[in-house]
Amino acid sequence: SNDIGFTLGPLINAAGRMDHANMAVELLRAEHNEEARWLSGRLNTTNVERKRMSKDIISFIEEKYEHEEIPAVIALGDEVWYPGVLGSSAGNLVEEFARPVFLYGKGGGEFFKGSSRSDGSVNLVELMEKAGADLFLTFGGHAMAAGFTLKEGKEKEFVHRLNDAYKKMDKQKSISGEIQIDKELSLDTIDWNIYAILARFEPFGEGNPRPIFLFKNIEINDVRVFGNGASHLELRFKKSSGEYIKAISFGAGKEAEKLAKSMRIDLVGSLERSTFRNNDELRLRIVDYKIL
Repeated sequence: SNDIGFTLGPLINAAGRMDHANMAVELLRAEHNEEARWLSGRLNTTNVERKRMSKDIISFIEEKYEHEEIPAVIALGDEVWYPGVLGSSAGNLVEEFARPVFLYGKGGGEFFKGSSRSDGSVNLVELMEKAGADLFLTFGGHAMAAGFTLKEGKEKEFVHRLNDAYKKMDKQKSISGEIQIDKELSLDTIDWNIYAILARFEPFGEGNPRPIFLFKNIEINDVRVFGNGASHLELRFKKSSGEYIKAISFGAGKEAEKLAKSMRIDLVGSLERSTFRNNDELRLRIVDYKIL
């Protein structure tokens, strides 16, 4: 279920976001290995490009708010931004900045099309209604995720009216940035038996999140980075039995600069099984940590 949700699913989804959904349909219907390999290669290339575009947008916005005050609602756009990548980009930015995010772009089209994600403080559709239906050609969705198409020339007005409307709305407590911890564990409890118990609750996903555990005051045995451009973080810890267990975080390679061997941290993470290169191992996926 993890491979389907986080590897195959996004790959198939990239077809509709970047090209045409027929490419994914043709792959699933392929009757010959050669055709399937060719189509999966195209999909993979498309997905790599989607990730690159999304990373560029996120980096641009992160750099922008290093020097500027962050508004209550982030609403930004650019003609070159491709609408198909804006939903996932907005979702990542909500996690980082803990506020609603609206992104819009043309990507070669005639009108600005956008996607929005909420931190849970307001209903996105209600927010756009209060900002004014006259701003949009179309808009819709649900409380946490919505899409829209702006009328020509309404971009600046949209940003101001969106923030004004947000100030006047009743707010719910933001759910973004909060981590729901299921239980505190020790590293010594991590073994294949506990994994087998947790696996009975799969598949994990929306509505059935993967259990999150707290590991307090644990000592880092080693810090390393891996992946292209040293983009991912790996920490290693030692159990009382002498066995080592890894904890990883994808896209967090820069965090290695803050961490060092023998440093003690509180770590929040989930348990997962890795079969990379046919090496079957248990490891932790880092959700957050605090240096002690």
